[in-house]
Amino acid sequence: MYCTGPMFEMHSAYLQHGDLAKIIGLISSRIGLQYHDHGLRVRLSHNNDVTQPIGDLELCSDPGAVLGFLGFDHARILESFDTMDDIFDFAINTKYFDPRFFRTKVFNHNFRAKTTKRKMYTRFLDVLEERFPDSDESKPRVDVALDAIHHFGKDKEYDALMEAFFHKKEVSEKFNGDVVHRLTGLERQGLGDAMRTLKARPDFMRLVDKGSRQEVEDAIKEILVGR
Repeated sequence: MYCTGPMFEMHSAYLQHGDLAKIIGLISSRIGLQYHDHGLRVRLSHNNDVTQPIGDLELCSDPGAVLGFLGFDHARILESFDTMDDIFDFAINTKYFDPRFFRTKVFNHNFRAKTTKRKMYTRFLDVLEERFPDSDESKPRVDVALDAIHHFGKDKEYDALMEAFFHKKEVSEKFNGDVVHRLTGLERQGLGDAMRTLKARPDFMRLVDKGSRQEVEDAIKEILVGR
């Protein structure tokens, strides 16, 4: 499914009904997605390790398509709700909802402190405690990111991001301070000077980009040791 909805419609849907967007956003984050006022995105990282970011992939800005994928009725969101509990029922009765997503112990102190200032969201947490008293404290693992990427027709963009990430990773493994130190024995200021010398050579950097690891190491020794 491809989407072409104007951004202002997504922003309007996002602002409906107080903290409903926050509730939808937290459900989304627990299934590997990010729901925000511009639409839906996935933040990719290698092996789900946030210290190895790959990049953000915007999936869709059409509110009907975004909310539909998440299991919410966009048309209903545009209507009024009689009570706050009706909003909560609407959020709870969706395919990805899990009360364990909202257990406060899975959040850090700053997050918990912020939520205490939001009366609607705090009331929602109280309702979950009342309705699901026996849900455990575990953090369920659900990830629909790849399903969402395919659903919104973003496979090519995803492949391009992954290709760029692994190429960059390969380049960094071929040429870094540890490699230069191992080949030359240089340390500290000498190592820094050597790295700057190599980076200043376009021919060498082209080799790093396209050549094999052995070719790069041979070039390092030729430039720095054999000079």
